[in-house]
Parts: sequence; C-alpha cells; structure tokens
Amino acid sequence: SSCTALAIAAGLFNGSYPIFLKRPAVLAARVPPLFFQSAKSSCCCLLGACLVLLRLARSGEPFLFTWWAVASAAAWIPAGLCTIAAVPRLGVGPVMLTSAGTGTLASFLAGSIALGERLKVHTFDGGGTFLLAPAYLAGVLLGMAGLIFSPRL
Repeated sequence: SSCTALAIAAGLFNGSYPIFLKRPAVLAARVPPLFFQSAKSSCCCLLGACLVLLRLARSGEPFLFTWWAVASAAAWIPAGLCTIAAVPRLGVGPVMLTSAGTGTLASFLAGSIALGERLKVHTFDGGGTFLLAPAYLAGVLLGMAGLIFSPRL
C-alpha cells in the first residue's frame, strides 16, 4: 500500500542522510553538528511551508496549528544533533542501529504504557494466555545489538 511505501521511504531517507557526515571533505572541515542540524531544520521548515501553501492552494483547507508539532520538533532537533555528532565518532551503521533500537523500545513503551495501546493477547489451547509482542521486541533488540557488536567479536 502507499502507507507501506511511505514507511519504506522514511527508512531509506533516515538511514541515508548520515552517510554524508562521513565524507572525507566533511570530516576534514570539522563541520560542527549544530551547522548540519540547522541546515536540515531549515530545509524541513522551507519544505513544510511549501507543502502547507500547496495544500491551501489545491484544497482551500487552512493550516491548523497544534502544540504537538512543537513538542515533536523539540524532540526531533536534539535527536538530529545527537545523530550528527555520533556518526563521525561511531560510524553510520552503529549509530543508525542504536537509534532504531532505542526508538523501537521508546515507541513500544510509550504506546503500551503511556498511550494505553493494548497488546494482542494469545491463547494456549489449554486456556492460558500470553503476549508475544515483548518477546518479538526482545528478539529485534538482540538482533540489532548483535549487528552492532559483531565486528568486535
């Protein structure tokens, strides 16, 4: 579906932008992470404004402000700064895997604890119940950790 395509595109873009941080010219110039984050944030702001204006021109629907967008940006900007600062020190792969694992755990906990999303309850043939989601989460996180630490083994 188109939603799956969007999710895949998000992963490709999020996974590829840090590659430019490891370019020899960038490393030699010692560009501060704040500069990269400022450029990235400025581009996102400009693109977002263009998309809002395009939507307004096409449908006439007005822009609706929400404080949740401000809260999201307040989390996104430090996340970008940390990524940009970590990539030259650790490498793209370890940073992106650590980020993905941390994000997966944070999203799982926020969804299941803070937002009250229910986990699917499975039933044994004999009548007992169990949850698979925490086991799947542990497996994914262990797999990511294995990828991060495998070069050192």
